[in-house]
Amino acid sequence: MKNPALALLTGLASLDEKLQRVDQRRREQEDAVSAAASALDAARAHLAGRHDDITRLKKEADALNLDVRTAEGEVERFDLQLLGAKSNKEYDILRRQLEAEQARKSKLEDEVLERLERADVIAEEEAAARAALEEATTGLDEKKKTAESVEGELSQEESSLRREREGVVSRLDAETRHRYDGLLAQRRDSAMAKVVDGVCMACSRKLTPQLANLVDIGEEIVQCMSCQRILYLDDESGP
Repeated sequence: MKNPALALLTGLASLDEKLQRVDQRRREQEDAVSAAASALDAARAHLAGRHDDITRLKKEADALNLDVRTAEGEVERFDLQLLGAKSNKEYDILRRQLEAEQARKSKLEDEVLERLERADVIAEEEAAARAALEEATTGLDEKKKTAESVEGELSQEESSLRREREGVVSRLDAETRHRYDGLLAQRRDSAMAKVVDGVCMACSRKLTPQLANLVDIGEEIVQCMSCQRILYLDDESGP
């Protein structure tokens, strides 16, 4: 005579697998929201970085412009001094100083232009970063809404499965419940393992003829000698 507890246990294992899938789907939604939140943080940081780069470049350009004006004053001063040079030697010295100051002024102007051009390029990147931030914000909102919707469905499904599980558990004796719960806590995926052609499908261990015979008879609860899961045949049906 088949042990009725086996049919209850296989049904219980099926319910626990469904509950695990519920948990997995819940984690997937949580991961999706977390990934969207990380994408938003990255987009926000990128935009802030572009803004900071533009601010820095413009400050550098302003500081260089002050140096340009200083150089312009020096050029004007040397121009005036050249007009009053009293000798060729003095004129040559002033001319070289003037040329050096003109070269410094030209270099400073190039540096100002280079920074402003870079700021313009980054400004375009800033616009793209702002659009990316808006997209990331929308993406996070959508992921949250989806997660909330799915969570409502999962909560209902989980409540139904747990009520059904309680009904099955109530029909098991305390010792069998304790054994099953201990194995489930230990193995995590399932406390049960199907036997096909004398092989435990959970750990692929070949059963001894005696153990396989006990599983086939089905009068007692038999555990795999390797993984310790409770063994059952394909013809075991749920409650």
